[in-house]
Amino acid sequence: MKKILFFFITIVFLAIAGCSQEVGQQADELGAEIEETGEVIEAETEQVVENMNQEIDQTVEDFDQVIVAEGEEAVIERDILFPVNEEAYDQLFAYLEQPEYTKIEDMREADKVMYVEKDTKVDVLDVDVIKSKVSIQSNGQEGYIPTEFLEQVSSS
Repeated sequence: MKKILFFFITIVFLAIAGCSQEVGQQADELGAEIEETGEVIEAETEQVVENMNQEIDQTVEDFDQVIVAEGEEAVIERDILFPVNEEAYDQLFAYLEQPEYTKIEDMREADKVMYVEKDTKVDVLDVDVIKSKVSIQSNGQEGYIPTEFLEQVSSS
């Protein structure tokens, strides 16, 4: 009986030892896969960050080349409705989002906005990323316009 018990214990021990080795080997393989995956993710992250930095640098460079500066002469790139003050600017763009044509027409009738044609020359009074305050050269009317609608007048 002792021999059978010893034999049974030996078999269980060998089975556990064998499983333990197999589990250890699987753990090592899993650890290597995790490390490899971590390296791949790190490399991908580095690439994404590098690409984003390049895009940001390019955007800043493009912005610096396009943006008009206070005191410069510029032209309006397209036909626009020209808000005569900041409140009218904010109101107009709120109405444009809907769009609420009747309210926009009411603003025109109340002289809060006026129609201005493409290529109208303006003097830039104040510049913000979103909007700029300008003065129309032909009539002196001041108002606000999205900065992106302004183009520098090239000095020849």
